[in-house]
Amino acid sequence: MFDEAVRITKTAEILIVIGTSLNVYPAAGLMHYAPGHCPVWFIDPGEFHFEAPPAPKHIREPATVGVPRLVEQLLES
Repeated sequence: MFDEAVRITKTAEILIVIGTSLNVYPAAGLMHYAPGHCPVWFIDPGEFHFEAPPAPKHIREPATVGVPRLVEQLLES
């Protein structure tokens, strides 16, 4: 199942990670497989540490607020 998630992530045009501390592996490692041109968004009210560049854009809100905010931002761009 993880191999399938990696395959899908490698073809992503945008990657959105919602509501996780990025401490649960192997799922937290999926962001490492996003293509270099792929914008990565992280929606979670807490702090996070992600070492590999580029750092995800962080919407520091719960999902109920952060997802609509992200949708607005994406529609504006």
